[in-house]
Formats: sequence, C-alpha cells, structure tokens
Amino acid sequence: MKKNEVKMNNKGFSLVELIVVIAIMAVLVGVLAPLFIRYVEKSRQSTDLQNLDSIVTVVEAYYADKENTGSTSVRFTLGETVTDTNLANELVAAGVIKAAGDKLPLKGTKWNPAPSCEYTPSTGGKTYGGKSSYYDTTDTNQPPKAI
Repeated sequence: MKKNEVKMNNKGFSLVELIVVIAIMAVLVGVLAPLFIRYVEKSRQSTDLQNLDSIVTVVEAYYADKENTGSTSVRFTLGETVTDTNLANELVAAGVIKAAGDKLPLKGTKWNPAPSCEYTPSTGGKTYGGKSSYYDTTDTNQPPKAI
C-alpha cells in the first residue's frame, strides 16, 4: 500500500446514526427541561421560606431586647423594604440584607401573595401569609407549608 492511499475499511458513524442520537437527546431534553424548571422554582421558594424563618428570628430577638415593645405589630413581606431603620440595621447585622433600605430577599417568582409575617411584640403572636403552587398558608399561625 502506498502512502497516498486511504484505507476504505475505516469504521465511523454514519450520518443517519448521528441524526438518531441527536433526536433521542432532543426528546430527553424536551421531557426533562420542564421538570428541571419546576425543581429550580420549588428550590427558590424553599429558600424564601428559610429566609422568612431567619427574619422572624431576628425580629423576635430585636423586640425581645427592647424594653418598651408596645402593642404595635410589625409586618414584613419578602421582596419589600423594612421601614423601621433600627430593625433594618439588625437585619444587616444578621446578614439578611446588605444595607438598610434594601429589600428583603425574594428568590421565587410564583408567589401570590409573597411570604410575609406580622409580629406583635407584646404578645409574641405571629401571623403568616404566602401562597404558591408548592406552598400554602392553611394555618396562619405557622409558616407556609408544602401542598
């Protein structure tokens, strides 16, 4: 055999085989993509509920440290700004938000309404709100639970 001759028994993939593999991969992506998107959204909403729990803990500690708590309740909703500057500074110190005036973290996009809590310092009572396709507040005395 000469240097310029090419072996004809070279085994490789045919064009049809490559197209079949690409088609199978496209079907798999088409089936798995919606599941992945739902998984990511549920994960974001779960993070929101963990953040809400952290915020409630900071708010309880903040009002427990104050001598005059009063009977006025404070309401905070994820995705909104805390109006009490001192409380906002406590949230900054706890690492919940980066600076006073920032909005409370909200990662999930399909909340209606967004997770919230109303805290009454004098009684220690908490009323929760928030609903999505994965979480709901059926008992307003407890954070939103999985459906």
